[in-house]
Amino acid sequence: ITNIQDQIKTSEVLANTSGLYQREIEERNIVTSDVFTLSTNNRYVKQMEQIELRAKELDVTTTFETGTIYKLQNQLLPVMTYKGVILNYDTDTSSITQIPEGTYLCITYTEKTKERAFDTLIEGINELQIVNPLIIDATLLNNVFSQEETAHELQVYVGDIV
Repeated sequence: ITNIQDQIKTSEVLANTSGLYQREIEERNIVTSDVFTLSTNNRYVKQMEQIELRAKELDVTTTFETGTIYKLQNQLLPVMTYKGVILNYDTDTSSITQIPEGTYLCITYTEKTKERAFDTLIEGINELQIVNPLIIDATLLNNVFSQEETAHELQVYVGDIV
């Protein structure tokens, strides 16, 4: 419970941060689903159902962390949806995707500022000369009453913690 409270506090601070920033992020274990081409609401629900079924098969506990991973190659392409998981001591990690620990270039956004945030992040990626980055779009604070106000953080791996 303390870990969840800490993550909520961090999310609240990050949700009110503007512009590009770098921060250290711990390694994360995730279960993924390919991006479906159904309508937006249906797609997300179906992907989360698939992820939950996969987590159950793997006998791992899911966390509240969810998001989308994009590939940037000439254009921005969503490649998978993910949900964080807590591994058991005997989990077969070949079925789990790991997001590495390290320094990340980040920017937060809501639906209203999404396009500008992606543009700013891509400028930062180009400035740092990061080649073929994966962009993690993590949900920070989910506003169940207004999805447009849900806070997200875009994250691009810059390197190992020094």
